[in-house]
Amino acid sequence: MEYRAVTIVAFSLAWTACAPTKKLCPDDVRVDLREALALARKADLAYLPDSVILRSCAADSCFILTGPSTGARAYVQRNDSLRVQWVAFRGTQTVGDVRLDAQYAHHPDTALGIFLHRGFASASDELLPLLLPRLRPDYQTLLTGHSLGGAVAAVTTLHLQARDYPVRAYTFGQPKVTNIEGARKYGSADLTRFVNGRDVVPLVPPLEWMPGGRRIGSFAHFGREILLEDTTYECLRRHYFRNLDPVEWEGQAQAEAALDHLLANYLARLDTLQPR
Repeated sequence: MEYRAVTIVAFSLAWTACAPTKKLCPDDVRVDLREALALARKADLAYLPDSVILRSCAADSCFILTGPSTGARAYVQRNDSLRVQWVAFRGTQTVGDVRLDAQYAHHPDTALGIFLHRGFASASDELLPLLLPRLRPDYQTLLTGHSLGGAVAAVTTLHLQARDYPVRAYTFGQPKVTNIEGARKYGSADLTRFVNGRDVVPLVPPLEWMPGGRRIGSFAHFGREILLEDTTYECLRRHYFRNLDPVEWEGQAQAEAALDHLLANYLARLDTLQPR
């Protein structure tokens, strides 16, 4: 226990030393905490049984989608009177989801012209053909997801944006989906990533990955990042990043960082931060 406590302290010091400059969100950065909480609740609903999801949609059109080989899951909720549609992707829940998370190799996406995390790309590729017939191209389109679900939402956002859908995405505890070049190319995508202050999942995949000896470059994030603390939130100039020592990773993951990744903690923090 003493060793683990020392490890956690060392991790915290390293985190602080590597943290980027933080600032309160400027006027030109749109942060709608009410909408973020509503979408986090939809991301949470994606983990629940089909019957619960269908009941929650009430009078709206509702469709549940499952990737035939990956088992990736999402649901679509469409309100025709408001001309708004929501897509919520499920996070890691099954052994198949864990396999998707672990497929770190870069996958060339010819449609987007970038490299993507193979597992996240596979999930999006299977769900997209099921999703498109159920979407209205002229409706406001809001995507969301937690963890793996956030990563699939981010990739799907790029594919819908390429098809001229008016799309916006809010993700929670999302891992990285592309490399530095891909992040630069799609840096203007309307994606807002919410990160709890001690959540380590947004730090993965590893900074470097060289499948087959090819150096494709570091994984990187794109979109806005909103750091959620207990009583405040901040817009970051760039994402927290650092190389992870396996011992430090284990110590942190077994402590509060694992808890900070839970969607329940994102929901609680967003609820606390709501304008009153």
